[in-house]
Amino acid sequence: MFDPYEILGLEKTFNIDLNALEQAYFAAQRNTHPDRFALVDEAKKKAVARQASLVNQAYALLKNPLDRATYLLEARGVSLLTHDQEFLPKVIEWHERTEAGEDIRSELACEEVALLQELTQALEHHQDERATKALYRLNYVQKVRK
Repeated sequence: MFDPYEILGLEKTFNIDLNALEQAYFAAQRNTHPDRFALVDEAKKKAVARQASLVNQAYALLKNPLDRATYLLEARGVSLLTHDQEFLPKVIEWHERTEAGEDIRSELACEEVALLQELTQALEHHQDERATKALYRLNYVQKVRK
């Protein structure tokens, strides 16, 4: 199974030091760089190319907080939310205000910060239901902001 934390040799936690992530990525990338394997047989080259691809995928996943949270929850066997009835009135209000020409970008930015904080705390305390709700809402806020 694909485990980005294992691939990059990092502790399986939501709070990642981005500098440590980058260092782990570059170290793993150096170990799988095609130039290091120019004189090996084709089977070994293909294996190294697959590993290099996994390193790149692991880095991309762990660098993105929403993808990282999704991975951690799914790895725990948690089903992610597909809707949130409690959040729907707020979403409708944002859409109505936006359609009326109101600029709600700063409000959405504050909401995003608060939800990321909520997600972080929920994941760190293994409060999976709370984390899935925060993740769903954070995904939605980011879509509305775009």
